[in-house]
Amino acid sequence: MNVEAQGMRIVINGREDLVSVDPGSCMGDVLDEVRDLFRANRIAILEMRLDGEPFENAQQDALRSDSTDSYGALEVEAVELEVLFRDVLASIREHLPRVSERLTDITAKIQGGDVTEAFARLDEVLEAWGLVLGAVENLRRLLSLSNLSILGVDEVLAVREEQLRKLLEEVRDAIRNQDLVTLGDCLEYELSPMVREWTDVVDSLEKAVASGNTSSE
Repeated sequence: MNVEAQGMRIVINGREDLVSVDPGSCMGDVLDEVRDLFRANRIAILEMRLDGEPFENAQQDALRSDSTDSYGALEVEAVELEVLFRDVLASIREHLPRVSERLTDITAKIQGGDVTEAFARLDEVLEAWGLVLGAVENLRRLLSLSNLSILGVDEVLAVREEQLRKLLEEVRDAIRNQDLVTLGDCLEYELSPMVREWTDVVDSLEKAVASGNTSSE
C-alpha cells in the first residue's frame, strides 16, 4: 500500500487519508495488511463494509483472490482496543452488583421458607449471570482478534467462564428437580463467592489496561 495510489478506497472511521491501495492489488493481501496494521497499533476492527454492504469473514475468504479494482470502497469501523476493554469491563462491573443483590435476596427467601417467591426470581439471577458471560465472551473475542495478551488473562477467563457455566447448569438442574438443598448451597456457597472472584478479576484487568501492562503476541 502507498499514499497516492488509485483504485479501491479504504475508509477508516470516515477518513480516506490513512491508507490506500495500489491498482491491481489482491483483496486478500490488502485485508491482511489492514489487519496487521491494526494489530500493531492495538486497534480492533468492529465492522467492515465493501461497497456499502456488510463484509463478513466468509465473504472476505471468498473474495481473497479478487482484484481490488473490481470494488469502489472498503469501509472499516475500528476502535482502540483499550477503549473496548474498558467498555466491556465496565459492563461486567455493572452487572455484578445486581447479581449479588439477587443472590442475597433469593437465598434469604429460601432460608425463610418463601420458596415460591425465590423460584420466581431465579430467572433474574440466571439472566444477570448470562449478561456477565456475554461480556466475558466479548472480551475473549477481542483478545483473540487483536492478538493481544494482558497478563495471561485469556487463560484465567477461560477457566472461570467454564466454572460459571457448569455452576449455572447445576442451578438449572436443581430448579428442574425442585432440589432446595442443592439450590441453596449453590447460591450461597458457590455463586455468591464467585461474584467476589469476578470482581477481583475485573479489578486486575482494569489496572492492567490503565497501566499499559499489555503486550502484542
